[in-house]
Amino acid sequence: MQASRATVRQIDADGSLEFWVTGGVPAEVVRRIPVEAEAVDSDGATIHLLLHVVDGLMNELELYRDGGGTVRRMPAAEDLRILVL
Repeated sequence: MQASRATVRQIDADGSLEFWVTGGVPAEVVRRIPVEAEAVDSDGATIHLLLHVVDGLMNELELYRDGGGTVRRMPAAEDLRILVL
């Protein structure tokens, strides 16, 4: 629900996103990063996607590759392995 009320901007070359959420119900989370996902890039490197939540609101979707470098191919939703932390 927060995503539908968010303004979003890309903040780095890997595709990380920053969110500004206006209104909505804050999420009750225990950790700043309550969920993470992994996928395989086109060269076999693992891509990590971390959802950051601050004061109950989506704040950032951080993307990075193991070993550094820029994400080559944005993973499709069906290629993500979700880890709830």
